[in-house]
Amino acid sequence: MLVLKDVLPLVVQALYQPEHEAAWHRVTGFIHTQTKAKICCQIGHAGPKGSTQLGWEIMDKPLQQGNWPLMAASALPWSSENAVPKVMDSLDMDRITEQFVQSAKMACESWI
Repeated sequence: MLVLKDVLPLVVQALYQPEHEAAWHRVTGFIHTQTKAKICCQIGHAGPKGSTQLGWEIMDKPLQQGNWPLMAASALPWSSENAVPKVMDSLDMDRITEQFVQSAKMACESWI
């Protein structure tokens, strides 16, 4: 029996690794066997707001540890406390566009 709490932490993270796709596949497969519910996937880029705490922690504040480099359309930080993002160049945009395409394909393969 699939218990959603077993896959939810992984699913919430993202849809860019094979293990994310597998977790979504298990969740959507379970949902589709139980209901006629429709499922969707919203794919986004955090930009300057990336590497921040979760909303139920200290919303929009930088992580206390484990931060990653940010990139965005401009070098404007989300707030005075957040890191200044790298300005995306055309190669960054091409790479991120391809990553969005791959995430969309994973969503389709996951029955979303």
